[in-house]
Amino acid sequence: MAAGLLKEYRFPNTSKVIYDSNVEYHHHFFDDETVQLIDIESDIVEVKAKLKKEIPISQVQILLRGTRQTVRT
Repeated sequence: MAAGLLKEYRFPNTSKVIYDSNVEYHHHFFDDETVQLIDIESDIVEVKAKLKKEIPISQVQILLRGTRQTVRT
C-alpha cells in the first residue's frame, strides 16, 4: 500500500478489510448485505458543493451504501 498500488477500506459494522486495486479517481457503492465494494466511475456522479471560498476542495470521494437489488429474469 505504501507504493500506492492498493487502497485499504474499513467500514462500520463489519470487521472485514477491503482492498481496492483501482487507484484511479472513482467512487464506491458498499453493499451492506454482501460486504462488497463496487467501483462507480466518477463521471456518472455529480456533486455541487456550496462551500466558502476559504475551503478549497482538492478531491471528492463518494461512498454510497445500501443493498444491491438482484435482477429477476
